[in-house]
Amino acid sequence: RLRSVEGRPPLALGERSARTRRRPRDADDPLERCGHLERYVREMTDTNDEWELRSEKDGVRIWRRHVAGSPYAEVRGNGLIDAPPSVVLALLQLGDAATIRKYNPMYESGYDLQLIDAQTKISFGEVKAVFPLKPRDTVTRIAVRDVPGLGGTALILRCAEHPQMPPRSTHVRAQILRGMHYVQPVSRQPGRTNFTFTSQVNAGGAVPAWLMNGLVVQDSVSFIQRLDALSRKRAKRRTCA
Repeated sequence: RLRSVEGRPPLALGERSARTRRRPRDADDPLERCGHLERYVREMTDTNDEWELRSEKDGVRIWRRHVAGSPYAEVRGNGLIDAPPSVVLALLQLGDAATIRKYNPMYESGYDLQLIDAQTKISFGEVKAVFPLKPRDTVTRIAVRDVPGLGGTALILRCAEHPQMPPRSTHVRAQILRGMHYVQPVSRQPGRTNFTFTSQVNAGGAVPAWLMNGLVVQDSVSFIQRLDALSRKRAKRRTCA
């Protein structure tokens, strides 16, 4: 279990989630299986020197690390969200474009290409164009898995290919090389969530790796703050209902 540093919350609080989902018997990606997944989440939330702290603002911390053999850095963000884990998890799984744009304003549109099982799918998404670049699109495998050894639930994101959505001339195919949204309960604070995300992205086309690395770090604090604000609104609405 990771320890708190200077009074800040650790990345992995070691609390078991109240409800454990049943894993699919056969996961196509070994990373999604319980033993591999726990090791991966531990690696992504580790406090070793590979992760360089790049930003800290209003309780949100952003790190970056180099990935061997890749020009694309991996970025990690962590912060406490003032809403229960069930609210945050439900929000991250919503496919409604208008809702997604409230915490990810670059999102244009998208839909699910294939439902592999109740907790695994392949989704298509379009990202708004930034002049003078072409708009981007993605095809991503998204798996929702509990992490019983550490507590909480992880959304594992990996770029994928799908026959229904080959690359198009109107868009540049970006790739989420690997990513994670990790939602954990906070001990003795049921109304709060310890949220960690990681992201390694190849934007494709003419965007150089150094620029992509900087852009991801730059927006990461705002991403967690937007997710926090929207989660609090949804939690309040659920309480008043």
